[in-house]
Amino acid sequence: MKPTISILGSAARPNLWLDWYKSIGDNQIPFEVIFVGPNRPNFQLPDNFYFIESHVKPMQCIEIAARNASGECLIPVADDMFFEPPNPLGTLYTDFLSYNTEKLMLSCRLRCSNAKDSVKTYDKAIHFPGGTTTEDVVMPAGFLMYNSYYKYLGGADVNFIATYFDVDLCFRVIEDGGITKLSDIYTVEHVFRCDTTKSLYAAYHIIDREITLKRLWPMLDINTEFKRSAVLEPYMDNNILTESQGPKGKWV
Repeated sequence: MKPTISILGSAARPNLWLDWYKSIGDNQIPFEVIFVGPNRPNFQLPDNFYFIESHVKPMQCIEIAARNASGECLIPVADDMFFEPPNPLGTLYTDFLSYNTEKLMLSCRLRCSNAKDSVKTYDKAIHFPGGTTTEDVVMPAGFLMYNSYYKYLGGADVNFIATYFDVDLCFRVIEDGGITKLSDIYTVEHVFRCDTTKSLYAAYHIIDREITLKRLWPMLDINTEFKRSAVLEPYMDNNILTESQGPKGKWV
């Protein structure tokens, strides 16, 4: 059966994968998982869980997963970003369909496992820059989007190393006349991401943030028109599994 949702990940921690997979809960709708990264698991994966070995930069691993996805919709995640059941995929997909538009990016609510807040709180600073909320701009963290729309927008830009590609994609959705919304589904990023000594975010977010806000969207203000200052530089299929394209990072 063709999957409704393809979950994509740039993944380097196989020791987390089975517990992460369990966090999805019951199989409410058909889904597949495609993780791409440098570390091959030494155990049997579930039938709908696929691993592609590649040592290219983390962002390129997400793009490789997207190009191998067969689902109607995509959700990029990290392998330490656990869903909070019950029924996260079914609830997220039902909410997604309720907007009745192809031009939609619907984000999960993100929180860190080492946060002191209760399970019903989330990091508003991630979703709403500056600590303010707006219905017009929701920064994504584990977003749901139509596969066809992702391809229509051109996928990820080669200039990102590990982070902020989703923010750039969010701005491109808005530039295209689409909408970004926040769902009621939570994802929890564990200490591997929140710990600044072990984080891809910590290693590359300053570089990737500079690309987003100073190079691609230098005049961006949430009260002004969204207009990208440079054309998209997409990934090329040639050697995409073996050679990092654009600025090169490394796994940490």
